[in-house]
Order: sequence, then structure tokens, then C-alpha cells
Amino acid sequence: MIIRHLPYFVAAAEEENFQRAAARLSISQPALSRRIQDLESELGVTLFERAQGRVRLTETGRAFAAETRRIVDEVETLTQRMRQSAKGLRQILRIGFNENAIRHRIVTDAIRTFRTANTDVDLQLVPLSSAEQLVALRAGRISAGFLHLARHDVTDLARRQIRDDDQYVLAMRKDHPLAGKGAIRLASLADEEMIWPSHDLVPALHDRLIEAWTRAGLKPRISMETTSSDTTFSAVSAGLGIGLVRLSQSGREPSDVVLRKLADLAIPLHFDVAWLRSNRSRLLRKLLDAFPAASAGGKVRAASG
Repeated sequence: MIIRHLPYFVAAAEEENFQRAAARLSISQPALSRRIQDLESELGVTLFERAQGRVRLTETGRAFAAETRRIVDEVETLTQRMRQSAKGLRQILRIGFNENAIRHRIVTDAIRTFRTANTDVDLQLVPLSSAEQLVALRAGRISAGFLHLARHDVTDLARRQIRDDDQYVLAMRKDHPLAGKGAIRLASLADEEMIWPSHDLVPALHDRLIEAWTRAGLKPRISMETTSSDTTFSAVSAGLGIGLVRLSQSGREPSDVVLRKLADLAIPLHFDVAWLRSNRSRLLRKLLDAFPAASAGGKVRAASG
């Protein structure tokens, strides 16, 4: 494996002298040379120029050294954490969150409360879309996730509702003909270019919006799909169409963009913390207990989508 050679390469790269590097590593110089040669052979590149008993990094070697130091540092940090965890000195809790989670004060307050009360826990926050969090939960890569649940198959999950997230509204340029209306109906959008939430990231929401247009006898003219409200606002500002964003994003729009309600569109989203029902982790329970009771609606329940 290449990785086992990396600490030897780092020492040799920093010293640019195999004898000093070998002494630093408490091994013989021939043994270090063999390690470097094995690494070069596995990579298929030359990392050091060797001439008259001296060694010097090649251009490739210098580029590799910069990345290698980072990798070695990360491996050492991870190794220390694992050893601490095995000894009961430090525990790890990995939590997923989408782009909106960190904007909810109830989430940031709960995380701060948890960290203050559990200084021996390494709380790792992993940025993932709601759909990606569902995959990560089931694969065991995260213990819980802050996400929007829609029509996913979530019978294997339990959830705690953080809040009722609000309705979707239209974002349009101030000079758009519909901008002067107080409330807009779907029929008014028949010929409009629409900027739609990404199917890859939020497939359930994407499909629910398609269904809403279909029920109104319309087929949406989707000009582009976006992965965030900020991207949607930028596209709207650039005149690429009318966008769909949550009302909670009000105040983030550019100065030339306004938000307008849709009178006949109702797709409420619930913002939840969700976890596998089979997860009995005490660390996870401590995190959930950091949320005020009101945010849970008084109870924890199976997710229904």
C-alpha cells in the first residue's frame, strides 16, 4: 500500500538527505532508500533526483510532498481520535446537515449546548443534501441528519420536528409583469421559464412541484435546475426565469428580485432531525435532548414523509 510509505517520504522530503531522514526515523539509510524506491515504483514517477550522494526533490516530488504532508497529518489525527475513542477518552458523533440547517437558530443553539455539555465528544458536521443524508444514514456514515423530509421511503427512520418549514414562493425580477400582483395563480405561469429545484438533490420536492403543475393542467417550462436558493436568486437576477424558493429565504434575495406568493400552491416542508429507529446511541440521545421540548412537538415519532 502506498500509504505505508508516506511518513518515510515526508521525512526524506523535508530533509532532502536520506541519512538525516533515516536517523530521524530511527531506521537505517538503506531501509529508507528501499521505502522511497518502492513508493516511486508504485506511483510510477521519480520523486528524487540522485547525484553524487545527494538527493533533491523533483518537480513531481515537490507537488507530491505538499499533498502528502496533509494526508499524513490527517491520518495521524484520525489515529489519535480512534485510540482515544477506544480508550473511552473521546467519542465521535457524525451529523449531516443541509444548506438550511445551519441557518436555523434552534439548530445552532442546540449544537452549542451539546458541545458545551459534552467536551469529550468530537461532534463532526457533514454537509449533505437531504437525499444524500438519507443514503448516509442507512449506510451508517452519519448518526443523524438535519433535513427536509418529503415523500421519501422513511419507515425505517424516526424524526423530531424542528419546525414547520414554510411554503414555496416565486422569486422574480422587480421589472417582471407579474411582480405587481399580490398573489399569483399557477395558470399565470403557463408560458414562464421556470428555475426549478434540482432533481438530483431533492427528487421528491422536484416531483411534487411537477405534480402541482400537472394538476393545474400545466407543464412547467423548466429552463434550469439549481442546487441552492442563492443560485436561484442569482439566476433570477440574471433574467433566466422565475425561481421557486422557500419563504424563509426572504431577505436573502438581490435588490432587483422580489418574492410573490402562489395562491394555489401548497407544499409544506417539515424541517427535522432524523435517525435510524434502530440507533440506540446514548450520544445521539444527548444531542436530541439539547433541543427545547417545543421543537419536538412534545414527542418523537416515526417519519412518514
